[in-house]
This record gives sequence, C-alpha cells and structure tokens, in this order.
Amino acid sequence: MDLRSEKYFSGKNIIITGAFNGIGLSLSQALLPLCQNLFCIDNSQESLKKFRQAVSASNKTPSIYLLDITDKAKLEGALQEICGKVEVDILFANAGIKGTNSFLSYDQALAQQVFEVNFIGFCNTVIPVLNHMLKNKRGHIVGTSSLGVYRGMVKGAPYFSAKSAVAVFMESLRLEVKNQEISVTTLFPGYVKTAMTEQNTVPPLFMMTPEVAAQKILTGVAKKKSTVAFPWQMRIVTFFNRLLPDFLYDYLARKLAGI
Repeated sequence: MDLRSEKYFSGKNIIITGAFNGIGLSLSQALLPLCQNLFCIDNSQESLKKFRQAVSASNKTPSIYLLDITDKAKLEGALQEICGKVEVDILFANAGIKGTNSFLSYDQALAQQVFEVNFIGFCNTVIPVLNHMLKNKRGHIVGTSSLGVYRGMVKGAPYFSAKSAVAVFMESLRLEVKNQEISVTTLFPGYVKTAMTEQNTVPPLFMMTPEVAAQKILTGVAKKKSTVAFPWQMRIVTFFNRLLPDFLYDYLARKLAGI
C-alpha cells in the first residue's frame, strides 16, 4: 500500500461486511494494522476460525459480529451499537453470494435469496450507517457491484441483476450526498480468485488474487474515486462488449457459455 493510502486509512473507524473470505478478508488484513477500530461483519461460522488466524499477525484485534445482513433487526442493532461507540469513517458494504440460475430450469427460491443478500442486505447495511454519517457530516461509503453488470450473461440473471441494483443505488447516493461531506465509491471487480469464482474457467490473465484486488480497492478509495474497476484486462473487455451489436454479443456470449 502506498503512503497516501496508509495515511487515509490511518486512525479510521471502519466497518467491513463479508469480511471473512475473499476480498473482504484481504481488506481486513490490510486495514487492521492501520485503522483505529475495525468492525467485521459476516455470517459464516465455518470461516470464522480461518479469519481469526488470517488477522492474528496484527497486534490489533477486530470486533467481530457473526450475523446475516438479511436479518434487518439484528444487523441494525449491531450497527447502532457500533455507531454508538465510535464515529464511523468508512463502510465497505462488501457482503454477497453467488447464484447461477438458468431460465431453462429456473430456481425462484435461489434467485430470491441472491437478491435478498446482494441488494436488500446491502441496503440494510448502508442506510443505518449513512444516517450516522449524515449526522456527523462526514464519512465514506464503499459498495461492491461487478464488472458483469453492463450486459446480460448466461445463467447470471439473479446475481448481476442484484449487482446492477447496487451500482444504480450507489450512483444515486453519490448524487444526493455530493454536498454532505460524504464520499461514495462503487467497486466493479471482474474475476477475483475466491470461492465465488472457483468454478469459472477464466484465463489466468483475467483472474486477480484477493490480495491484489484489495490493494487496487484501497488505492482507489484513498483517492476518493467514484468508481474503481479491475482488473484492467476485464475493464477493456467490458468496454468493447458494450459497443458490440446485439447479434454479435449474443453469438460470443453463448459460445463462451457453451450453449
């Protein structure tokens, strides 16, 4: 991490959701030695031990909240507790789940679960912290969307629809709080090597480790960028995908999906 980023996060009170795995874990490892207080929220009991081991190298201990972000009452209680203890400087609303779902054998329950976690749970997280930041007249909200939101993808309707909702939510939020001393950054990760992408057959050139992704994120957030998209290879692919006529995109997308 560069000196500018270290300075930005030093002494801050930070909340991370989806903190036990993938990008969230790498963010936690990078931020714990720097920040004043780190509050980590996740619902994975099985990942808790691994998380504790991963952050044990630091001489600081994070505050851990084991709960589901779709449980609005419990999450709100935890966030109120945190906001009652400290003035929250930065929120990383990062929690999410994967869910591939073909329209040829559509699983409505799975689709609903994906949307509940990836968007409704996201809103459950952001709104209480936003109200706290508005009261304090400062703060930085970081939300995780996806580079895959710009065009439809085979079997990706529930996941990318929810992530599209996150992107629009964050842009709308950025417009509304522009003069409130609150920064808003939307993350657009491409393929990051996590449990969510382990089944994907993606060329190594396009795959990024969570550690590298976390550094990209922290550099962009420290600069208060409105968007942070990575890796650069996928950013270029996404740009050209948006320019393709439908007939050509349909052919390529179906070919890559093997249908």
